[in-house]
Amino acid sequence: MDKFYDLGVRPPLGTVPKTMLACCIRKDRYGTPATAMQMERVPVPEILGDHDVLIYVMAAGINYNGIWASSGVPVDVIRHCKRFGEDNDYFIPGSEGSGIVWKKGAAVTDLNVGDEVVVSVMTWDSSDPDIIAGLEPENSPSYRVLGYERNGTFAQYVRVNAAQCVKKPIDISWLESAGSLGGIAFVHKMICGQSGMELKENDPVLVWGGAGTVGLNTLKICNHYGARAIAVVSNQEKAEFCKEMGAHGVIDRSKFAHWGRLPEINDDNATHAWMKEMKAFAKAFYEALGEKRNPRIVVEHPGEDTLPTSIFMVDRHGMVVICGATTGYYASLDLRYLWMRAKRLQGCHGFDAQDVQTAIDLVQGNDFDLEPSRTFSLAETGNAHQMMLDNKIPTGNMVVAVNVLD
Repeated sequence: MDKFYDLGVRPPLGTVPKTMLACCIRKDRYGTPATAMQMERVPVPEILGDHDVLIYVMAAGINYNGIWASSGVPVDVIRHCKRFGEDNDYFIPGSEGSGIVWKKGAAVTDLNVGDEVVVSVMTWDSSDPDIIAGLEPENSPSYRVLGYERNGTFAQYVRVNAAQCVKKPIDISWLESAGSLGGIAFVHKMICGQSGMELKENDPVLVWGGAGTVGLNTLKICNHYGARAIAVVSNQEKAEFCKEMGAHGVIDRSKFAHWGRLPEINDDNATHAWMKEMKAFAKAFYEALGEKRNPRIVVEHPGEDTLPTSIFMVDRHGMVVICGATTGYYASLDLRYLWMRAKRLQGCHGFDAQDVQTAIDLVQGNDFDLEPSRTFSLAETGNAHQMMLDNKIPTGNMVVAVNVLD
């Protein structure tokens, strides 16, 4: 009989049991995360390719991918993943993580069994001719997102491509490397990795959801480079938190009512009311900044509710960089602002191992607080995502302790 190892009970190094505990989503549970995500005992994934590694997961980061996966909309993740070799009737979310290399494929030479690593979200086929020819992995047809298009890290084990892994520094904990480090890697790519629009000293930056994961990491990076971040929040408590974390200023979005899609162009009254609110929001930004200057960069992730404001607010030749759509993905915008004022709407999706290494280099020797704001058990993963969906998350980064129990 195969021996089962409970959470936190580590098998002998390299010994791979047949089953594991994982937070799973099934089709008949699609809906809210609290219902969709349930802990089950399922088979441990097998090494399928020569470039694969099996990771014994210590901790996993929380982000919005799990909420979209739980809903089954707009993508049925179980059906979608079957197209790419995940032949299961369940799906395991989790896009970030840290853990130990437990087994490796025949072609893996830069990692050894027992190495402690940080796992990045981007995965691809290393044998893809485009990759071999030097194409950036995120531009390859084989590019996939861990925890949304491949089974992820909310499990005792996860199979990933070796190129997703970076060796974990000894002075960064499992929880810090799974949550905060990945968040910094991603945001750094958003605002420092877009050609021609890299963050500069003294840049005004508009940050939606300033007290959340993306927002907090944006504040940290802006502080490091001397940029001036204006955080948008939903209440006074979060405003005070952002100020403590170094925000140059804050805006309380509850004082405005122009959120959502733009009014119909032939509805003069609605358009006038929207523009009045929009100008009031702009005035609040200028007051928080201390001068009448529009943001050079807008860090956007709510999507449907805020994109019209982001496009209006960003400076001429500035950039709105978007990484999600937490309020909905059917957004509207006035295209005239894009072409007549040469504004840029830039998508950013995921981060790779090089981005993680950049984040490691950034935080080591600098004053970056990586401590998670709250830690959940694997069994609480669904409830943690439900808190995020309901906008009841604690300020800062959240993480799931998978095989970390102390």
